[in-house]
Amino acid sequence: QDGAPPVNGVKEVLSIRGDLRDLRAARRLFPRARVRVSGWVGFVARRSAVADLPFRLGLRSVRNRYKAWAELAGIPFDRISRRYVVRPPAESSPCQVILHVGAQWRSRQYPHAAGLKACLEQEGCEVAILAGPGDPLPAGVAETEVQRVMDGDLVAALRRADIAVTNDSGPMHLAAFLGCRTITSARVSNIAEWVPPEVVVMAGDQLPRGYRPDRSYTTDAIVTGWPGPELVAGRLLQLRRP
Repeated sequence: QDGAPPVNGVKEVLSIRGDLRDLRAARRLFPRARVRVSGWVGFVARRSAVADLPFRLGLRSVRNRYKAWAELAGIPFDRISRRYVVRPPAESSPCQVILHVGAQWRSRQYPHAAGLKACLEQEGCEVAILAGPGDPLPAGVAETEVQRVMDGDLVAALRRADIAVTNDSGPMHLAAFLGCRTITSARVSNIAEWVPPEVVVMAGDQLPRGYRPDRSYTTDAIVTGWPGPELVAGRLLQLRRP
């Protein structure tokens, strides 16, 4: 009906996925709302090797999703990035490090967590390994070594930590938002599309350059080509130094 109030008070629907199904669903669920969708190029490129070719060759850059949301919402990206202020490290020693090994698929999980923990402990860091309730564990990490936390307990742990090392995962976004210095390891998808402001990326040499992820992206395959634990530990210690 003309002049009818928006459904559930929704006046506008935004989506950056570029999926026609989202557009159709939004128009069906919120017929009086304004619907704006972006991301068509990335959506097609993720499904077509031909469309992804200029991105894979480095002729075009993938679109970061934080910047995409800011652009679609009409908010300057600088306003978003200024919210991501990294807390200064605690003056006291040792450095408190979280390794969050959670990942839905093993292919997206940093496989050298046990080696990284050993490297950091040799340097005097205190290291806690965290995972979600249903997350598989990487090789060499026993269940007794892991704290399975979520919700408020995860937030509290990230607030206490000096540095968090994560996969390309939800805890990466949460740690960055909470101001925890965050390092993310990446190998099977282009982290440039997903990374929040202020996050330090440790990517494998075989990281996909375009929108299309590695073929093993949604599998439990143990993928090679990740940055070694010594390399990640060295970068972490550099960040720790004033």
